[in-house]
Amino acid sequence: MGGDSTNNAQDKSLKILFISPDNAIWSEIREGLTTYGHSVVWCKTVEDSFFVCLKQSFDHVICLDILEDATALEALKIIRKIEANERTPFLGLLHQYNPALSTELIVAGADDLIAMPFNVPAINGILCARQKRIEAFIAFGGNKEQRRIAKELHDGLQQRLIEAKFTLLGLLKAYEPRQEVKSGINHVIDTLSLAVEDSRSLAFNQLPPILEKLGLQMALKQLAESIRGENLPMVTFKGEKLEELNPQISLMLYRTAQEGISNALKYAQASQIEICVRLPEEDWVGVCIKDNGVGFELNRILTGNGLINMQNRINSLGGSLHIKSQPGAGTELFALVPMHAHAEVKK
Repeated sequence: MGGDSTNNAQDKSLKILFISPDNAIWSEIREGLTTYGHSVVWCKTVEDSFFVCLKQSFDHVICLDILEDATALEALKIIRKIEANERTPFLGLLHQYNPALSTELIVAGADDLIAMPFNVPAINGILCARQKRIEAFIAFGGNKEQRRIAKELHDGLQQRLIEAKFTLLGLLKAYEPRQEVKSGINHVIDTLSLAVEDSRSLAFNQLPPILEKLGLQMALKQLAESIRGENLPMVTFKGEKLEELNPQISLMLYRTAQEGISNALKYAQASQIEICVRLPEEDWVGVCIKDNGVGFELNRILTGNGLINMQNRINSLGGSLHIKSQPGAGTELFALVPMHAHAEVKK
């Protein structure tokens, strides 16, 4: 009963609770779902499903409308009662279309309903579509949270820091303090300026809109242009022309570039930093951060949490992280990933 058409849409194996009587039709559906890579727990009664749901969670529930000891509506109500913060998608299988029952099931919290004749490809297609909508909703919720944090940083912390900075500048101008006091106030002003820039960087790290709108190259170019100021190194960008990248890859490489730039600004004592995008071979893309700073001994620094986290993120995409450095000779960090990689990215 399976088919190849929906296999292409299959992104992940789902853990499914299947509630139906024990006969050949439902056994065939259960076995058919396993051919799509799903893990199916089969319960013959609502009572059995109740105890199973107390012990484990599922990605989806599939329930026949008429069961040996109850109905799909009763099963749904029980499942919703024992769930804590989760809401497991519920697919009802109806022997025939019943408007009254359908309405009751939807009101009780059913997500999808289909009537006979049943076939595994159709059921699998519904499950995959529902799972994609769930994942898109989760991603959207994360993006909303990022935007909220960025807005709070801009409207709250940054404004207070800027206010404090200009208050000190006003006092400095009005009272013309002694040189030692003036030096101390100037130091505080400089510290506040750095704090403002740090908060802006954090907001940008949480929400890089140019990455969403114009892609990786423009985002990296803006990142380079944003680093300007007295006692800061000259940061430049160059890059080979890119095709449109998977958002996961763009985000991962952008985060890696940010981490590399941050490390160079903190530790390298460099006068020049270069960000570049490279295409070293077909279907591979890389971002390089290179500085002319003091360098370091690799065996003394590669145990740091920042580099380990960076390495883990790149590895999750099937890529690799290469670092070249030695004392007095600068540092080159090169992150390389396959262009068509797929992985779960933690933001």
